[in-house]
Amino acid sequence: MHAKEPFVMSSFNWAADGTSVKQIAFFTNPVERFNKRPLVLKKLNDLAHRAKRSVLIQTPYVIPTRPMKDGLTPLASGIQTTVVTNSLTATPNPLAFCRLLKHEKGTDENRHSFVRI
Repeated sequence: MHAKEPFVMSSFNWAADGTSVKQIAFFTNPVERFNKRPLVLKKLNDLAHRAKRSVLIQTPYVIPTRPMKDGLTPLASGIQTTVVTNSLTATPNPLAFCRLLKHEKGTDENRHSFVRI
């Protein structure tokens, strides 16, 4: 069976297709109801400002709200940012995914890219 999106059904050769990095971090917000404190957003912003060339963020679920965007401070010019997130095929929430598509349209394609898997 051939999948429309090859990553979904194919084997992945991590050694050949992976990317070497100098630092990696895993973190999450605490489990809270209603308005959540943006701890992950603050940590991402702090780490991004330490980057010298690029920032790669992988998250299965992201909906950038106005307060989130307002809380981010611009990175130095020349810093490439990439967000890897679920595709419409893989997302558990297709309605929220539409908001991500709307956000992508307003980004600078020379400095920011979205990759959906």
